[in-house]
Amino acid sequence: MIINHRGTLSVRRRSTQSNKILTLVQQFPFRTAMELTKKAGRQRISRMSIHKRLTELRQQGVLRNRNPRVCMVTGRRAATWAPVVKGRV
Repeated sequence: MIINHRGTLSVRRRSTQSNKILTLVQQFPFRTAMELTKKAGRQRISRMSIHKRLTELRQQGVLRNRNPRVCMVTGRRAATWAPVVKGRV
């Protein structure tokens, strides 16, 4: 984790942003990253931040990718995201 000149504030901000993304995926499971970006529009989280946080949350074992499908935003095939449910594979 990188800490900038603001110190722990940036760490808290990242954690808060990750929690917002996790909540977004819990509210809208099986959506693509771009669909989630559109849903997060009011929260002022950038597209790049959402993509980065989704990957970080997957590495932490909190989210997982599901079957790809055609994205309603881009019209391209893309992976969907879902929260990990304990006890399920």
